[in-house]
Formats: sequence, C-alpha cells, structure tokens
Amino acid sequence: MRTAIVTQHYSASGGVPAIARWLREGLTHVGHDVQVHDLVTSSRDQRSRRLLAPRSWWREPSARVSSTDPDLFHWGANWVEFESRRYRPRSELTRALNEYDLIQVVSGGPALALAVSEATPPKALQVATTLLMERRAHLPEFGPVKRIMKTADLRSLHRLEVKALRAVDHVFVENRWMEQWVREQGQPQVTFAPPGIDVDLFKPVGEWDPTRPIIAFGRLGDSRKDWPTAVAAYERFVAGTGLDNRLLLAGEGPLAAGLVAKLASSPVRDRITMRENVPAAELPGLLASGSVFLQSSLEEGLGLAGLEAMACGLPVVATRTVGSAEYVKDGVNGYLVDLSDGKVDVLASRLKDVLASNRNGAMAEGAISTVRNGFSSGSALKRFLSVYDGMA
Repeated sequence: MRTAIVTQHYSASGGVPAIARWLREGLTHVGHDVQVHDLVTSSRDQRSRRLLAPRSWWREPSARVSSTDPDLFHWGANWVEFESRRYRPRSELTRALNEYDLIQVVSGGPALALAVSEATPPKALQVATTLLMERRAHLPEFGPVKRIMKTADLRSLHRLEVKALRAVDHVFVENRWMEQWVREQGQPQVTFAPPGIDVDLFKPVGEWDPTRPIIAFGRLGDSRKDWPTAVAAYERFVAGTGLDNRLLLAGEGPLAAGLVAKLASSPVRDRITMRENVPAAELPGLLASGSVFLQSSLEEGLGLAGLEAMACGLPVVATRTVGSAEYVKDGVNGYLVDLSDGKVDVLASRLKDVLASNRNGAMAEGAISTVRNGFSSGSALKRFLSVYDGMA
C-alpha cells in the first residue's frame, strides 16, 4: 500500500513528530511504501505566499524535498501569516496526495486534516487533543486584550477542527476523553489507538534503584509542561525528606522564561541538573538512569515521555491529565495528582511515597508491564493496520 503521512514539525522533538516517525517506521516494516508530507507552521516560511511580502504572491505553495531524506517533502501554504490558512487544502498538495492508496494525518489537533480534505484516497487522522485544550494553558501568558483575541482565534479554530473531523474516513485517538469528544462532533468512525513504545529500545538497566535521580523530561520551552511546579515539588521533596535524589530536567530547549526564573531562585539549584537538546539516541539511556519520572503538565493528550520512562522501569508521578490518566494507575505503576492548588505538596509527597517504600521495586515492574502489555509497538500498530484493511 502506498501511504502518505501528513504532519507538521516532522524532524523536531515532541509527541506528534515522534508518533509520525514511529508510524512511518512500523508501516515500512510491514511493507507499506511510505512518504512524509510535512506542512508549514511558520508565518515567515519562504516556500509560501505571504500577504505582507508581495514578491511571494507569484509562488505556488509547492513541495521541497528534504536534503537528507528523499521521501520527506516540505510544503508551504497560501497567506501563511494566518494560522487557519496553514490548514487549508492547496491544489498542488491535493494532486500529490491523489497518487497514494491511503492518507494518514498525524497531528496534535484535528484541524490539520482539512489540508487533505479534497484528496480522493481514503483518509485517516491520528490525533491527541484539541487546539482549545492544548492552548488554553498558554492564555495566562498574555495580557487581557491579547487573551481575548487569542480566545476568539481558538473558537474559530474549533470550528475548523469539527469540519476536519468530518472530512476524514476514520479517526485514531490517544485517550478516551478524545474518543468521546470526536463522537460528539458527529464522527462515529473512531478508534482508541495510542501509539506504541519500542520496548526493545526503551528498557530497564539493572534493578530498580531508589537512589537514582528523579527525571522530568519534555519540551523545556513549553509552558504547558509547567516546569516551575516540577521544581517547586522537588524543593518540597528535599525539604521534607532526608533523601539525596537529584533532579534531572531534560528535553529540547530553549528554557521557558518561568523555568529560568524558578531555577534562579531555587534553594536547591545545586541539586538540579539540566540537559538541553538531548539526542534521540541518548534518551533511552537517560530515562533508564532514573528512579522515578515526574510530570507536572497542565495538559497532555497522552504523554509519550511518561510511557517511555515506564518502559525503562520508572514509576511515574504525574498530574492528572486526560493523557496520563490512560496509563498511570495509583499504587500500581505510579501516582496521579489532581490539578489543584495543593498539587505541589501532593507531588512532593508522592515522590516520597515511591522512593521511600520498600515495595516500589514492584511498582517499577508494574510500570514495565503496563507498557509491554498495552502500549508496545507491535500491539499498537495492529490497531492501525486493522482499520486500514477496512478502509482499503
């Protein structure tokens, strides 16, 4: 089957590109001929028509082949300064997609699927969350006037998302909340299908050791990850226990302003290690070097990093998001903490519960079993292939 994966930020870090790369690798392994079409995200993209750059008006938003990957194409858009225009179909992209047997869109929110809506092959969408849910965590960063404008933009984008859901033949979702939401918008063809973890790559190194570092991993510039809360919880943990675990903060930089300020004032800064722009090849070893994974996110569609940490044998202490609630089970493989005013104290307490309890070698085993039994690459890919067979 000749398959097109349509996505954004394909070569970057983060959950969406990681899923797109996982799906490409898995489909290629079972015999699909896969090519990736990476759609523009920047308002200043040089392949696109820009309203404020008249010299660009003659351009077609055509594809540019990656210099390092002959099966990766980068696409521009029309009037790229407007986010909604980046989700619209463009004739050249539609013509290219019509040459495939199947189109698989991989995105954070559903709106990107509009870009393939005029193509004729069967179309599937893999999605984690909605733009409204994803971005409302950013709203406090803006002043009152800009916050009102951003909220209006989100309402407009929400309408595009609903339209996009109805433009595809099937929707894969990563959590049960999203499954229900998709059905409520009038799309009955939906399958709960979280992506898979390569358990041959992400695996424990030795026995679980409660003296190893606490690890928090993710995009360091993303305010949705709420890094100041992670640091504050670690401070309370240090103050309330006699344990010597260091905190390792790692992920793609640059650091969010709130994290920089929190680190600068932290009384335990000397016990916190920073790792920016960790190469993908080093991530399994980094996670396996820890004792417990700390996630303080305000919103997660799934949270691949938490699952990867579990596969490496780390119990997870996480805020309760629609994503983390899919795999963190209290007392079995970690703990969930409600997003409330007291979350810092509870996160610190739960870190202590994991590290100070003699039974948490069993909790580490529970984390490994959770991933191997429900989130391994093989079992996850079968869900996609089953739906593709029906679509074809």
